[in-house]
Amino acid sequence: MRNKIASDEKLKAMTLIDFSIFCAFNGHELLTTFADDKDGDSSILDFTVHCLHYDDIVHKKDSIEYRVFLIIGFFVQAKDVEKVYMDDGKTKTEEFRILTQCLECEIEHYSDITKGKLIFMPICARKHYFVYCINLIHNRINIFDSIDYFWADTSPEPCHQPIYAKLPIINAVFKKVTENKFPQFDNWSRPFIDVSKQAGPSDCMFSYGNIWNSGMLRV
Repeated sequence: MRNKIASDEKLKAMTLIDFSIFCAFNGHELLTTFADDKDGDSSILDFTVHCLHYDDIVHKKDSIEYRVFLIIGFFVQAKDVEKVYMDDGKTKTEEFRILTQCLECEIEHYSDITKGKLIFMPICARKHYFVYCINLIHNRINIFDSIDYFWADTSPEPCHQPIYAKLPIINAVFKKVTENKFPQFDNWSRPFIDVSKQAGPSDCMFSYGNIWNSGMLRV
């Protein structure tokens, strides 16, 4: 699909996703959004998440308490939080309060996220998109990453270590919004789940879309 859009000037100019006058994407916008070598615009990711959330609420009501979808902005906000408390050990930092408000806004349509089984958190790090899933079924954090590190002869550590470092902050905010009912997950195992691998350097967003559209969302 990406190659087809890239080679067709008409498709680049054509509106390919038309949700409303406030949310529409032409071919050129999709290409630049999906690029792995630039920061791009995460609005298409957030649009996808909102569609999945809407689908659960309207068409798959049995899933609304099973899957929880966060937008990419949640982790963007989490990156700004260096610590939970001020130096007095009691007062929450301003950054943590903002992160708390962000999560509260994200989960306002879920009656009780402690009943959720899979919490999906899209992430962009080092100009690469992937998904972390807090798997409350198996008490682990599933990582969906489209880079084939084995064949590329590289390590996932440079990309994923900064996310690992933020898990205690993310865990703390989940505990905050659930009045300490959410489990301690920051020390859970973090297996890489076998997903389709990207063929080119700018294909991670298409792989991201395949993850959302696959049965993996219920594993």
